[in-house]
Amino acid sequence: AKMICTRAHKAVMFGLWGVAVPPARMPSKHEARWEHRKMLPAGCLRAQSLVQGAAIARVLDGEIGTVEGGSLLFHELMEEGIEISPELTPMNLSGQIRRMQETSRVHPEIATYIQALRAQSHLQHDALNLPRSTDRQIKTLLLCEQWHPQQCTRVGCGCGCLRCRREDAPTPAMSRAKSQMQSHFDFIVESKTQAHDRLDPLLYQSICQLSGVIPQELIYVDRRLEFLKAAASIGITTIFSSSPSHTVQSLECVLPTAAHR
Repeated sequence: AKMICTRAHKAVMFGLWGVAVPPARMPSKHEARWEHRKMLPAGCLRAQSLVQGAAIARVLDGEIGTVEGGSLLFHELMEEGIEISPELTPMNLSGQIRRMQETSRVHPEIATYIQALRAQSHLQHDALNLPRSTDRQIKTLLLCEQWHPQQCTRVGCGCGCLRCRREDAPTPAMSRAKSQMQSHFDFIVESKTQAHDRLDPLLYQSICQLSGVIPQELIYVDRRLEFLKAAASIGITTIFSSSPSHTVQSLECVLPTAAHR
């Protein structure tokens, strides 16, 4: 039987933080050994990466660079009363955050859903004898603050000096991780390059125009409630991503793939 696309939704947009750093992900052996050497509680860095507004989360979301992130994380650990080894420095933390960036990837469950969605869309186009580049194909978008932060804005610097740009420059491993994530999406939207920030509904209006859909045709998935609220105010369907499994289950309710019918 031919599958005819009758759904209203034509695009799905994911927030980078929830896609690249899923709550279920466990610390790597390298992280565990590093934390043990630096006398930090086990899983400390991974836990910090899941805290909204925390330094690691801001780095992984592209809001700040690794140099500034390491300095902020150092102060966050001190404020929480965590005993810090004399060997631990902000630069040590910057290097560890960079390694987390280099291993970031789209969670397998979400990646599988996106692949199934794309495959189904292609089958629908073939059934209707439509070119796959047509606007009726379901689009996938990734929203972040900045895909490749270009300079450090840490306190006391903020000038984007050569030293800061060099330390925050993407490594080959980081570029490979970014390329792997980028392969899952048709558009990468950087809010810093737009005229409005992610708390402004006008940003989401411009994203709709960019992707060629109206707000009622877009689904937005994120772990930041304030961003979801701004998007919902113009009629976009929003899904709070509490975990990768929950994200996929919620998406299947509004935009099912053939595997879950």
